[in-house]
Amino acid sequence: MVEVNTDESVQKFDFVKKYFLDCLELNSLDVEKACDKFANADETTKIAIEHSFRTYVVQNLTKMTITDMHAILNLSVSAAQKKLCLPTTPIHLLNDMLSTLTIEKCSEIFCYLEESSHIWKSEMFYSSVKNYLLRMCNDLLKRLSKSQNTVFSGRIHLFLAKLFPLAEKSGLNLMSHFSDNFTRYTNNPEAFEEAINKNKSDLMETDDINDFSTHSMPIDYNLYLKFWSLQDVFCRPNTCYDKLTWKLFTSNAGDVLEALKGYKLEDLKEESGRKMDEYDDMNLYFSKYLTSEKLLDLQLNDSNFRRQILLQFLILFQYLTAEVKFKSSSQVLSDEQLSWIKSSNRKVTELLKETPSQGSKFCSGVKHILEREEIWNKWKNESCPNFVKEKKSQTHTKTASKRPRPVSSDFLLKSSTNKVFLADSSLMSKLCNVNHENLEVCRDNNRQFLPLLKEFFQDAIEQLDPANQVEKQYFLINQTDWAWKGLRLLAKRSPYYFMQNQNVKTISEYLEAICGKLNKDFNAEQQAEVQNSKNEVEKGEKDASPIDENEDTQGNDEEFDDDQARSIRNENDEEMASEEKNEIDEEPESCKENFIDCELINFIVENIGDEDQLKKLVNNLTKLVSDKIDFENNDDMQVKYKKILQTWTEVDERADLLNVLVNELKELDRHDLAAKVESRLK
Repeated sequence: MVEVNTDESVQKFDFVKKYFLDCLELNSLDVEKACDKFANADETTKIAIEHSFRTYVVQNLTKMTITDMHAILNLSVSAAQKKLCLPTTPIHLLNDMLSTLTIEKCSEIFCYLEESSHIWKSEMFYSSVKNYLLRMCNDLLKRLSKSQNTVFSGRIHLFLAKLFPLAEKSGLNLMSHFSDNFTRYTNNPEAFEEAINKNKSDLMETDDINDFSTHSMPIDYNLYLKFWSLQDVFCRPNTCYDKLTWKLFTSNAGDVLEALKGYKLEDLKEESGRKMDEYDDMNLYFSKYLTSEKLLDLQLNDSNFRRQILLQFLILFQYLTAEVKFKSSSQVLSDEQLSWIKSSNRKVTELLKETPSQGSKFCSGVKHILEREEIWNKWKNESCPNFVKEKKSQTHTKTASKRPRPVSSDFLLKSSTNKVFLADSSLMSKLCNVNHENLEVCRDNNRQFLPLLKEFFQDAIEQLDPANQVEKQYFLINQTDWAWKGLRLLAKRSPYYFMQNQNVKTISEYLEAICGKLNKDFNAEQQAEVQNSKNEVEKGEKDASPIDENEDTQGNDEEFDDDQARSIRNENDEEMASEEKNEIDEEPESCKENFIDCELINFIVENIGDEDQLKKLVNNLTKLVSDKIDFENNDDMQVKYKKILQTWTEVDERADLLNVLVNELKELDRHDLAAKVESRLK
């Protein structure tokens, strides 16, 4: 069965390929007719059509003109839009052409890509062809010379910039990495002198010594070394934050700028009056830096070379003074460094204006480019937000209406007195005479606008519970507005706000500790309410039980007299009292009133005179919660240990702290103090 399907696919593939090849050879391909003939083309048909296009191009590429190439590309685009072939078919044809033709022909073919950029950005093509286009352009860039094909390289980069959105991460240097561009130059003074002398002897042999003498700018080894060592800093600007590198750079930069300032170029003209530096942009030759000892004097006499070096200074200065997101905290310039950069920036700008030709125009263009670079840098610092603004939805969100303030029900009641208050203003008089008992009105329950502690802190307590699995960043205690309201409410309604020895560093930590204490209080209140309701139910059952038992035993309607009933009630009350006492005894030890207060702590600390004994006592008591206790070393000894013990009583959750304290005092042979503590237990 598989073999039959394979044979059918091969036959179909060959038929479709032959049909399209014949049409292309005869120049009679009609996409509309082909669409009708191969309606609902399957995968095999699409691959066969693409193969026919590529076969025709490879066989006839040497005979095709630029117009023929554009025509075949248009046919492939139309076929892809009609879904006769894959969307990548036109890009594969372009790749075949660019891989085979010369650079000059590729430059002409690339015009088709630039003119049809709207097609590649359409929804049908973009997702399928963007990676193919990027790979094709990168392969083409590898073929181009960096010095001779600069214009064509720029066109390719511009095309990619238009094709991909600005926020495309692959085209952004988000981490601000620098390229590894290393410039090699001579570090040996003997080799430098030997090369210079050899150059002079060669010029003398060719009778060009007069031309050599016209270079009035003297070049020595020190200037050569300082000039080319600047490239080490230009390619690694972060080294400027090192003190030794900065000191060496400022010294070398100052000498180079002074040398350029001391020898200015003249705006030379030919006999025809045309300026020698006014070349056609298409004929400019951009070379890589040549660091030969023989060429530096010629390079410094070239205006384009000077502009490149001065522009490098401006780019470096802008980076050092700009706010870059990925700079470390230690990469900060001092006031002295900023002052040097400011003065050097002025010198470089003046040298750019003085460099022929049209120095002022070139300088203004550079300034505009650097201003745009600042905007670009700011955009990258903000994590590259999308420039396309989202359309606002037509459905308008309803504005939250303010909650109406409750009005006291007693506010409009008539006054019980007949006094009338008179004021200068009629409105004030009317307000004062609404109710003469103004203080009573203010005490009305309807005018209490503060929420209860439990209502306000309930959500925060639930978030802190690990069982709810709420992430820390969403905690209410980390929100400044909620924290401010919580502190105001605690100051009004909670004694915890005024507790001392709160060993916390931030408001969030403080509120977290407060929520833990409030949660314990709320749970204790809830247990007490449950216990009270349980006691009331049992009490009601016991009040009714003697009569029921009497009725069961007697079996008649005989009634008790008052004395008998009173005696029974007294017996029941005694039984209930004993049961309540037993229930209280069964409650957790934390509910008892046996606690350690400040008075007891002060008594113990003041009566233990030996510092070693006191230190040993405190260490033994706090060994289980030592990580939760913090103190200041600059306090007095007794004050310090009082604070530690006070904090220990707050953070240690054991119920028998008094017994623990008694045992530790006995271990120290301080039975007198242990007896004092035991009296608390009794």
